[in-house]
Amino acid sequence: MDEVGDAQSHRGSPFSVRERRRRGPGPGRRGGGGGTPGERRAMAFALADTMAALHAVDYAAVGLGDYGRPEGFMARQVRRWSGQWDKSRTHEVPEMEELARRLAAGVPEQQRATIVHGDFRADNVIYDAGDPGRINAVLDWELSTLGDPLSDVALLMLYWREAGDDGISLIPGVSHLPGFPTRAEMLDRYAITAGVDLADMTWYLAFARFKFAVIAQGVSVRSRAGAMGGQDFGDLDDLVLRLGAEGLDHLKEH
Repeated sequence: MDEVGDAQSHRGSPFSVRERRRRGPGPGRRGGGGGTPGERRAMAFALADTMAALHAVDYAAVGLGDYGRPEGFMARQVRRWSGQWDKSRTHEVPEMEELARRLAAGVPEQQRATIVHGDFRADNVIYDAGDPGRINAVLDWELSTLGDPLSDVALLMLYWREAGDDGISLIPGVSHLPGFPTRAEMLDRYAITAGVDLADMTWYLAFARFKFAVIAQGVSVRSRAGAMGGQDFGDLDDLVLRLGAEGLDHLKEH
């Protein structure tokens, strides 16, 4: 967003002016798995670097000091998504109950507060049409706030599928194809670029699985009720169970 209009001096209501950006075939788009292995690697590392750059923005200096409440961010997130789970679950899933309990009991100390995108992934950025290692814009800011940047990192790692992984039906992607770096390589790239310690990353990875399992449960409930515009996502019970179990596995490493 380049400019926010003054409702009193322009159109009579708030508006924004944006610069048009051409979109290249990034890894989040249909056909985005094309290119050479080197181009795929460049695309991936551009994603990690852009996320680090976002998290390095001085939010107070750019007028976003009141954009959110960064203190206690992850504790609130655990409470929020635990509440969503209580509202949407249709049967007991012991793995999810235990995961929620252990996440709440072990929230790590927040290293820093930054702008958090909330859904940072390959199909929410615009790659340069001529340079696969350059991202021209980041899209879809409706979940953004101030908080713990490692929540962004963990969610991207949930989306980042590797060769041999069981896919998640709700998250299509191409990062498992030859040339794309592994999750470990992406984490190393982010840590080096951002200059941060990822020692507590396993807790955040566990939380990302819990959050997405709750989202999947909500999708399942709405789909069964016919509230998804005719889309049928099938039975997601196994996915919810799997994500809960994977989250607990991550906490064993924490």
